[in-house]
Amino acid sequence: MHKLMTSSRAGAGNIDGGLEFNGWYLYDSSYKWTPGKSWWWVHDDTYKISLGRIPGYKVVEEYTFSHWMLPYTGRIVVQKRFLKPVEPLDNNRPE
Repeated sequence: MHKLMTSSRAGAGNIDGGLEFNGWYLYDSSYKWTPGKSWWWVHDDTYKISLGRIPGYKVVEEYTFSHWMLPYTGRIVVQKRFLKPVEPLDNNRPE
């Protein structure tokens, strides 16, 4: 994530990195969840960090790691959104 934040000019607020990342960098006890985004203090999910590919995002970087409990090689995928985010449905808006 350090590489993403320094080389791609993405700030912590542009990354959905789950509890571990967003909790560390963006924790706010008065945070209001936005429908359509993860609830882990996500402001803008231009970038997502995950264990697999996500539709609507392209892979920017991939890292492998060794899992010791059940031996296998896993991967962490850094992805950037290439589709516009879907606006949450506003049922109170007149047609």
